[in-house]
Amino acid sequence: MTEPTIRIWPLDVMSVGHWRFGSTTASWAYHRYSGQAEFDPFPAYPHNLATVEQAVSHVLTRQRPLWDIDLYVADREEIGRTNGQSSVYYDYEYDDEGHRTGDRQVLAYILLCGKRIPPHPAMARYLVGHEFGHHIEWMLNRARGARHLQDDDLIREYAAMRGLPSASVHHGAGGNWHDSAAEIFACDFRILCCDVETEFWPHIGVPRPETVDGLDDWWSAAQADLNAAVPTS
Repeated sequence: MTEPTIRIWPLDVMSVGHWRFGSTTASWAYHRYSGQAEFDPFPAYPHNLATVEQAVSHVLTRQRPLWDIDLYVADREEIGRTNGQSSVYYDYEYDDEGHRTGDRQVLAYILLCGKRIPPHPAMARYLVGHEFGHHIEWMLNRARGARHLQDDDLIREYAAMRGLPSASVHHGAGGNWHDSAAEIFACDFRILCCDVETEFWPHIGVPRPETVDGLDDWWSAAQADLNAAVPTS
């Protein structure tokens, strides 16, 4: 099996998007079961591909992934106005009678959204490191034998270790993205493990990772667990 990596794909939304009758947005799905996004057709600018490629090359020198990740660089803005998003799930194979055969494949993606004004290169570097951090969470879940890839037990442990309240164990929404333990986890990985855009700390009221006692040791142990785990397809 080849070494897992992050594969980069330009996403021409107007060419591959799906238009439903009566809709004013173009929909796109990474896979038939997951990863759907709705895009504003208003003209926008994608992140510079060369910058994204350099950012990906950098983070791959800092941590080996356990499975392939498809990274899409969209040329339209997602209607939620987010900068990027990630997800992962298992895709099962079925026999002719519709029963699971037991074979399964990890499907993982990152989406970098276009913007109406050309996005700064620093934003691309930040997003690559941050979104990879979400996948690191899910990879750690697998490496440590969690019930499923998006099990929140790891984030609960992380929030407690980092001194965050139990209410921080959520996945972010309007007005509270900054205090999500999952988003803080991803930014901690970006700064401590990848050394990417370290000046930028978007988590208002949350201590920076360099100031938290024991956090370096936690991440050293986490990376050791990842490096000892067997990659999967």
